[in-house]
Amino acid sequence: MTPSTTRRGWSFVIVILVALLAFTMVMRHASPMPEVFDTRVTLSQAESAAQTSGKPVFVFATADWCGYCQKLKRGALQDEVVKQWISLNTHAVYLDCTKQVPDEAKDLPIEGLPTMLLLRGGKPVATLVGAVPKEELIRWFEANAGAVNDEKARSGG
Repeated sequence: MTPSTTRRGWSFVIVILVALLAFTMVMRHASPMPEVFDTRVTLSQAESAAQTSGKPVFVFATADWCGYCQKLKRGALQDEVVKQWISLNTHAVYLDCTKQVPDEAKDLPIEGLPTMLLLRGGKPVATLVGAVPKEELIRWFEANAGAVNDEKARSGG
C-alpha cells in the first residue's frame, strides 16, 4: 500500500465520520412544536370535543428523529394560513411517536412519518403522509373538508 493510497483511505474515513456527525446533529435538533398543538390534549379528548362541535380531529403523527417531520414543523405548519385553518376548523392532536406510537393511536393508519389524518367519529376520512409545502397542505384540508362535512350529513350530525 502506498502512502497516497493510505491518505486517500483515511480521507474517506474522515469524510464519512464528519457526515455522520453532521447527520446526528441535525437529527438531534428537533424543530419546535407548532403552536396550534397543545400536548395536553389527548386523542380521546379531541374526539369528545369533536362530537360536540362537529369539527374533525386533525392528527399530526411525528417523531424527533424524523427529518421530514422536522421539515414539516419548520415549514408548512408554521405558516399563518395553515395555523389559522387548523385552529378554526379542527381539534388538533400532536402524536409524538419518537419512541413508539402512543397506545391510544394504535388503531390509526400510521404507516410512515409524518402522517396527518382527519378523523370523524374516530375513523380516518383523509390521510396525508410526508413533508408537503403549505400550498399542498391547504389544498388537502380544503379538498377533504367537503368529505368530512358529507360524512357528518350522512351520519345525521
